[in-house]
Amino acid sequence: MILRVLTSILFIFSYLMSQTRYLDEIFDEVTITEDVIYGNAPDLPFIFLFEWNTYDIDLDMDVYEPT
Repeated sequence: MILRVLTSILFIFSYLMSQTRYLDEIFDEVTITEDVIYGNAPDLPFIFLFEWNTYDIDLDMDVYEPT
């Protein structure tokens, strides 16, 4: 029982410590390319009545590249 509790505590602390990698700055400068279209998907209107009543919207993303 004690081993399970200690293992759980160790796992939780290691999980919490691994989340800091997204907070630390790695690159000095970053080039941002905004609104890059990478696909499309069907979108439903606010009032969805019929299956054929969909339209395609573009899926876009922002690309972050180190310079």
